[in-house]
Amino acid sequence: MAVLKAVPLDIGRRTELMVDTFLLESWEGLRFRQEHPTPAEKSVLLDKPWNSAKGSGVYNCVVKDGDEYRLYYRGMMTEIKNDEDDNQCFCLAVSSDGIHWEEPLLDVLEWNGQKTNVVFYGSLFAHNFCVFIDTNPSCVPEEKYKAVAGHSSTGGLFAFVSEDGIHWRKKFDFPIITDGAFDSQNEVFYDNFRNEYVCYSRSVVKMYAGAGKYHNIRCIQSCRSEDFLHWTQQVQNIYEEGKPTEQYYTNAVTPVPGAEHIFVAFPMRFFPDREKISSTSMPEYGQRENGVSDSAFLASHDGIHWHRGELTSFITPCMDPKVWTQRNFITAHGIAKTADDEFSIYVNEHYDWPDSYIRRYTLPRNRFMSLTGDWNGGTLVTKPFCFEGGTLFINYATDAAGSVVVRLTDDDGNTAVSEEIFGNSLDEAVEFGGSTDVSAFSGKSVAMEITIKNGSLYGFRFE
Repeated sequence: MAVLKAVPLDIGRRTELMVDTFLLESWEGLRFRQEHPTPAEKSVLLDKPWNSAKGSGVYNCVVKDGDEYRLYYRGMMTEIKNDEDDNQCFCLAVSSDGIHWEEPLLDVLEWNGQKTNVVFYGSLFAHNFCVFIDTNPSCVPEEKYKAVAGHSSTGGLFAFVSEDGIHWRKKFDFPIITDGAFDSQNEVFYDNFRNEYVCYSRSVVKMYAGAGKYHNIRCIQSCRSEDFLHWTQQVQNIYEEGKPTEQYYTNAVTPVPGAEHIFVAFPMRFFPDREKISSTSMPEYGQRENGVSDSAFLASHDGIHWHRGELTSFITPCMDPKVWTQRNFITAHGIAKTADDEFSIYVNEHYDWPDSYIRRYTLPRNRFMSLTGDWNGGTLVTKPFCFEGGTLFINYATDAAGSVVVRLTDDDGNTAVSEEIFGNSLDEAVEFGGSTDVSAFSGKSVAMEITIKNGSLYGFRFE
């Protein structure tokens, strides 16, 4: 009887990251280790009368238009009574490098005769206005910028369009997505790898809490569309078996720059029943809602099955007591490449306080998660795949005693084994027998075995 060989995955020249199990056949002696971004400077101070009330600086989006980064963020003109309050707006900050931000004076809203950086305001739609640049090749110029906003009370999410990202209009008089709760940020973008629009939004499920009682759990769902009008049914995120249920208040799903076939998410992980800072321990805190939060990390190759990895936080609250109150660490949609070797994300802090702001956090390019081995070492084996190119580049780090060794084997049994690699590089060419040329394996079905000792592998690509 003939033995059917597995159909190899075609990775071409894509960058593959060690953020999930998509490419792995097996691994032993290794563990997934989550990295943690480094806090940098405060990007935007929420200190204007139209953007500084409680609840400002969240549900944010970062996009790049040509040489300009744009950060859209929510502002509160006054402390609102509910989500439908008219005293909400969305503001714009711009930057040439993703580090130094300015707030342009625009003609959309004046405040006491003064121009502001507001691009959209009033009504419930300003509560969670989520902006993206439409990269669909068939997108018309006057709809280059798109956004969704809405709530279950509006019947769902409405579509908005703009040519310049400043002056907006409704695209339809009816909601385009109707099945969901939607009462937080709802991420939409065009998936260039799969040629479709994707929306990630909030859903709520009831879970049994014992003694005949149930409680609501905030979770993440997604749907897809070819034309931005007709959308598929919602699909709940699927996680690995055995992972505990967590409250994900937001999702911040975004494709990885340079590896857009991989989605990462930075949901704000919410614990509504915990209280660290009380009105007694900190009288200036006042009578406000309970809850503490941090930022988690998820990754997916298909946008439906998500890898949680370690059950620790991605961003851990520091010793500042003002981040130990509710709804901190809501991360903006979008990743900025602020240097050749650096990614930046943007996160709200001091949510419940008068001095709230948006802070930039940084991490080395593509270093979200790794497969890591200790002194005893461990080995991973990939599923069969085929690639294009003649050189293997790896993103890795070892200590002075550590090492990485790569073995390539094709279906005919031909093998190439690398030299012992050690050091720390985002993009190092691997040598096999004194040469980096592995073009003899290009286009064939191969498997890769990587042994790691006192080190971490973050990703690889062939070029």
